[in-house]
Amino acid sequence: MLWKIKALPRCSDLVWRACKNILPVRKRLTERGLIEDPVCPLCGEQDETVVHALLLCNEVKKIWFASPLAIRINDNEVTSFERWMCCMLSRGHDDGMIMVFTLAYVIWSRRNQWVFNNKMLQLHEVIAKTNSLLATGLPDEKPQTLNDVTKCRDDCFNISIDASLRANVLFL
Repeated sequence: MLWKIKALPRCSDLVWRACKNILPVRKRLTERGLIEDPVCPLCGEQDETVVHALLLCNEVKKIWFASPLAIRINDNEVTSFERWMCCMLSRGHDDGMIMVFTLAYVIWSRRNQWVFNNKMLQLHEVIAKTNSLLATGLPDEKPQTLNDVTKCRDDCFNISIDASLRANVLFL
């Protein structure tokens, strides 16, 4: 059902990764021994999990509510991003879901801008970026295929997996 939404491929990919709980949030990176501090870089109040980073962080809740969809996120009703998304998909129409996917993507991009570039997009910039992606990227962006992305030569393929190595132990 998730892949039927005609959002930009990068937005759909982000939502899929969030539903599978495989985004590189600070809690996961801490569990893998890659960083020491699991606390959310935006609010500094709770561990950064996928559901916190995309929905429950107070900084993020403001964005969802300020969007044209005016979504209120209730901490007590959200147990996982996947369950929240399933609920949204069951009652949303395609245009609204395209905006949900795009907004989730921009929220994640905003988080990464802060973490890696020390630049925080303001609320109006997030909404503007979301609207810009909606206006310029749909529906003609061609999804990448295996042959476009991962085939490097006739006899090999690049394979990206979500894993890390530490002290001769593989974490998947």
